[in-house]
Amino acid sequence: MIFFVCIGALLTALVLYTRQIYSRFSEAGVRHFRPIPLVGTAGKVVIRIQHLIDSANDVYTTFLEDKFVGQYLLLKPIIYVKDLALIKKITVKDFEYFLNHQGFVSEEVDPIFGRNLFSLRGKEWKDMRFTLSPVFTSSKMKHMLPFMAEVGDQMISSLTTRLHESGKTSMEIDAKDIAARYANDVIATCAFGLKVDSQSGRNNHFYRMGDKATNFGFKALLTVLGYGSVPRLMKMFKVALFPEDVRDFFKQLVLNTMNERKAHNIVRPDIIHLLMETKKGQQLTYAENSANDTDAGFDTVGKSTVGKRNVDTEVLRLWPPAIASERLCVKEYNLGKPYEKAPADYIVKVNDSIHIPIFSIHRDPRYFPNPLKFDPERFSDENKHKIQPFTYMPFGVGPRNCLGSRFALCEVKVMIYLLLQHMKLEPSKRTPIPLELAAGSFSLRMRGGHWLQLRARD
Repeated sequence: MIFFVCIGALLTALVLYTRQIYSRFSEAGVRHFRPIPLVGTAGKVVIRIQHLIDSANDVYTTFLEDKFVGQYLLLKPIIYVKDLALIKKITVKDFEYFLNHQGFVSEEVDPIFGRNLFSLRGKEWKDMRFTLSPVFTSSKMKHMLPFMAEVGDQMISSLTTRLHESGKTSMEIDAKDIAARYANDVIATCAFGLKVDSQSGRNNHFYRMGDKATNFGFKALLTVLGYGSVPRLMKMFKVALFPEDVRDFFKQLVLNTMNERKAHNIVRPDIIHLLMETKKGQQLTYAENSANDTDAGFDTVGKSTVGKRNVDTEVLRLWPPAIASERLCVKEYNLGKPYEKAPADYIVKVNDSIHIPIFSIHRDPRYFPNPLKFDPERFSDENKHKIQPFTYMPFGVGPRNCLGSRFALCEVKVMIYLLLQHMKLEPSKRTPIPLELAAGSFSLRMRGGHWLQLRARD
C-alpha cells in the first residue's frame, strides 16, 4: 500500500510540474502545438520519424504571420523569433540581454570540450572571442590556403585512382564521406600540422577520432535535448557528449604538438602556431579590442559580400550550417505580443532560451520567392538589393556569429573548385530526389544517403 501511495504521489507531482511548464505559452497567447507530457512538442523527433529542423519548421509555417511562436523540447520551453525587427533588437541592439548560449555539454563533466568558445559565457566569452578573432582574419586564411589545396590534390588523386581501378568511365560516390574526409584532413594540417590522407588511408587514427567527435547521431541529439531540458539531472549522471578516448586524444595531440614546436623551434603558419603566438602576447580584453573587431557592422548581414560568390551563397541559403541561432536570456526581457490580438506581452525570464530559426527564414517565400529552387541569381549584383537584412544569416548573426566562417568558406571553395576542375558530378540512381532530411540525427543528413555519380573530365 505504501509503495502504491508513493507512486501515486510521484505521478501527481509530475503531472502538476509538467502542467506548470506547459502553461507558459498559453498564458500569454503564444501559439504552439499541443505538448505531450515529458516530450513536449518534439514527440516525432524523439520517436525518430521527423528531423528537429522539420519539427521547428512546422510550427514556423503553421503560424506564419506571428512575430514569435513556441515549442517545447522535452521540458524546455523555446521561443522561435520570426519578426525581423525583433531579431535585430535581440542580436544587436539588446544583445546584452541575450549574451550567452545554452551550451550542449557540461564543463563539470567534460572540462575540455565544455570550455569551447560556443559554451563560454559573459566576460570570459567576450575576452576569448576578441582574443581569437585575429586568428581567423582573411590574411591569416591566405597562409593556410596552400595546405587546403594540398589536401584537395590528395582527394583528386584518390578519386582518380579509384575510378581507374574500377575499369569504368564513372563511379558512384558517397559525397558526404568524401567531404568529411577532406574536411578531416584540412583540420589535421591547418590546426595540428599533421599530414593525413583519409581518402587513401581510410582507417587512420586521426580520422576515426574526428569521426567520433563529429558523428552527432540520435544519442547526441538526446544529450543536447537533455542538457537543454534537465541539465542538473544530466550532470548528476555525468552524461558526456564526447567519448573519453576522443577527449584524451585531442588533448594529448595539442599538448604534444606545442611541446614539439617549442623544443625544435618549428614555425608553421597554421592555427596551432597562431594560438601559440597569441598565448605569448598579452590577451586583449573585450573593451580593449572591441573597436577593432572585424565582425562589427551587423546591420548589413554580410551583404557586402553578396554577389561576389553567388553559387556558394545560394547553397548556404538552402543548407545553412547554422540551422538555428540560440540565445540564453541573462536579464528579464519583454518580447511584446506574439500577434496583434494576443492577450498579453510575453516576458522572457532569466535562463529562458530563444531561437532564431535560420533554416526556416532562409526558406520563407516572403523573403525568397520559390525558396526551394536553387537560384544563384538571387545574389547577383542586379538582385542583391532585394535581400532584406536579417533574412540571410548562414553563420549566425550578431556578435556571437561563427568565428570560423572564413575558414569554412575557404576550405569548401577549394574542395568544390578542384572537384569541378577534374570531375563531372551528376545524379546517380541512388540520389534522393527531392532531398529530405533523415530523422534521428542532430546534424543534417539526407534520407537515402548523399549519392552522386562521378566521371573524369577529358
